[in-house]
Amino acid sequence: MPSDRSSIPIRTKLVEFIRTELEKKNRKVPDLETASLFNSGLLDSLVAVRLVLFIEEGFSITKPLNVSNLSSIDTVSEIEQRIKEAGGH
Repeated sequence: MPSDRSSIPIRTKLVEFIRTELEKKNRKVPDLETASLFNSGLLDSLVAVRLVLFIEEGFSITKPLNVSNLSSIDTVSEIEQRIKEAGGH
């Protein structure tokens, strides 16, 4: 029986996605609640593209995200806020 991923909180899905991306690169997974993701070099621009696609598909975002630079989505909290602003769930 498939699980209903829509009932999983936004933050939990984000952390799972980021953790998986880091593990693919054999990178140490820091405390993702406080980590700088892009400014620190933890994640790169290729992951940023996958992240935006994951956000649009995984949270039913129908309008473009306002992500002018990676600094605007550098933490899990910032990403979560962007998702909420875009009406994601």
